[in-house]
Amino acid sequence: MPITVGPPQRPGGGAVLASDGALSSNIVTVGETIDAGSQDGLMPGKGTMRADDGALVPTLCGVLERVNKLVTVRPLRSRYTAQSGDVVVGRVVEVSGKRWKVDIRSTQEAVLQLSSVHIPGDAQRRHTIEDELAMRTILREGDLVSAEVQSAFRDGTIALQTRSKKFGLLVGGQLVHIPPALAKPQKTHITSIGAPASVDVVQGLNGTIFVAPHRPQDDDDEEEDMAFRRPAPAATAEEHERVARTCAAVAALALAGVMVHPAPILAAYSASVDQGVAVPDMTQPPFVHMVALMARDA
Repeated sequence: MPITVGPPQRPGGGAVLASDGALSSNIVTVGETIDAGSQDGLMPGKGTMRADDGALVPTLCGVLERVNKLVTVRPLRSRYTAQSGDVVVGRVVEVSGKRWKVDIRSTQEAVLQLSSVHIPGDAQRRHTIEDELAMRTILREGDLVSAEVQSAFRDGTIALQTRSKKFGLLVGGQLVHIPPALAKPQKTHITSIGAPASVDVVQGLNGTIFVAPHRPQDDDDEEEDMAFRRPAPAATAEEHERVARTCAAVAALALAGVMVHPAPILAAYSASVDQGVAVPDMTQPPFVHMVALMARDA
């Protein structure tokens, strides 16, 4: 069963935008002053406005963002809004007509065309009826898949692609659902987190994170990676514990309102080991509060 985390429980307020433009708190609440020393030149964007005294204030609860002089707030409870190039993790819900429909927690299901799937050893050719009949040998209903958003249209239609060998079927791991606003964009969203966690993480910008035991890839296996259906490798009890602890660390970060990416995941994991915190207790208020303080002091 996947772990689902709701919006964070923000422990406090205060200034949210440092004078040098750096964010001192990612989460803001309605009416809270966005303090940047001198606010001359700052432009209110979506989710912000000018108060009567000229101060910049949020009009909704969410994640504060700044691009040059433009200040915006992304709501925490919004559905994922796809953008071209985003890496997402979704679940196949339908197979028909040379395409898969994938639930990526957006306003509507995304579409993965047969022509947009990487099949190792397959020459560049037009796909035939035989390929269409064999679609369930690649992905079937209920499968987890990592993909890239190829295009997002104005009517809400989302097209995915898995032409790269790093995308495709996901097996042998655990899911964590967090608010999409807390999924921090990275240069790469498919990473390995080192010791003591030793796990592989696929961080979808749609707020779906897949965690699995780290499996070194041989060059001979790279061509088959994430492409064809295969049984999940047997995991040891220690590997199960590491995956569960990593998922709990992700959930704790989300509950604390901390942007989720590999560095804070490893920090929260290491803190739980050092403090002797059991996995079920990592999502309880004492540890969540400690994670929030760690993120503040980082």
